[in-house]
Amino acid sequence: MKLLSHISIFLIISLMSLNLFSYEIKNGVLRTPDERFQNLKDYPYQPNYMMIDGLRIHYLDEGPKNADPIFLLHGEPAWSYLFRKMIPILTAQGHRVIVPDCVGFGKSDKFISKFDYSYKHHVDVMKELPMTLLLRPFNFETLATYVYQFAKDEMLEEAALPALGIVVVGIIPVILMNAALDRFRTS
Repeated sequence: MKLLSHISIFLIISLMSLNLFSYEIKNGVLRTPDERFQNLKDYPYQPNYMMIDGLRIHYLDEGPKNADPIFLLHGEPAWSYLFRKMIPILTAQGHRVIVPDCVGFGKSDKFISKFDYSYKHHVDVMKELPMTLLLRPFNFETLATYVYQFAKDEMLEEAALPALGIVVVGIIPVILMNAALDRFRTS
């Protein structure tokens, strides 16, 4: 009985401490307020956020956008703060440096239950972030990003027509170029 009371007290304190430093944004997901990250030493970087799989993912994107990218990925229990001194060195060499915070770390959303975390989910989110940055170069939704999201969510019927539209629009210049080459060859 004493062990059960100790476990209960531990769980209550743990849940209370989570709520002191973050707030629940939807069922089972916490978000640490941005104020908790103000005035961090040697961390002058502007936050960037992207919604992936219903979670707000934080990432840093420093350096020229058209430069060769370097993707820095932290381990457990770190976050993008780990690379704060490396980023200026890499950007000074002309690189674009992308540094995400994995789900559950740093400024990214966090699951309340440890059972919601999985290696596969971390991999899926971290694979999607650079792909989305490539598909959304101007930070707005395009038809390609909608098709990608539908296909990723296995909503293939919703993805079919827009994907066909992308193919048709992409093939029109090929047809026109082929017709122009045919006219050029015959003249």
